[in-house]
Amino acid sequence: MKTVAYYVVVYTVHVAETLTIRLDEDARAILEATARQRGQGLSTFVRELAESEARRLRREAIRAEGEQVLAYLAQHPEAQAELEEIGTPINEPE
Repeated sequence: MKTVAYYVVVYTVHVAETLTIRLDEDARAILEATARQRGQGLSTFVRELAESEARRLRREAIRAEGEQVLAYLAQHPEAQAELEEIGTPINEPE
């Protein structure tokens, strides 16, 4: 009797999308000089700047939503009482 095993490997690939931007000469020169000082290409440097700013904006939006929740709780005692009753969620290791 012959046993045959099959393995399936699934990869999730996130494909970046192309973005074209126009810069004035001064802005481009500053970005190119800084990228060169850091040993990076212009595209890599600008992509890292944009990704960093996107993460900062996401955190800012999350904080703003948290502030809205706190404001709601301050105006609605019944909601705050319910939150106190169920407690604060904690992350438990799985």
